[in-house]
Amino acid sequence: METKKNVFLVKNKENADFNQYWFSNATIETLVNEVSANGPRVAFLSTPSVYFNLKLEDVKKESFVFEVSDE
Repeated sequence: METKKNVFLVKNKENADFNQYWFSNATIETLVNEVSANGPRVAFLSTPSVYFNLKLEDVKKESFVFEVSDE
């Protein structure tokens, strides 16, 4: 069984200075499915990996991601 890589996790490496949670692919998929089933408006607190993996654009458009960034 091949494990697919999560695009967010590949592009965004953990920065220990911002010490946040980094979920496994399975956890991200589970959380995305729950949000998609129960949305449509969600506040994502320090969980950008979940927000950026949303597949339903209407849920993404109505939701907010709150994240600390070094950019």
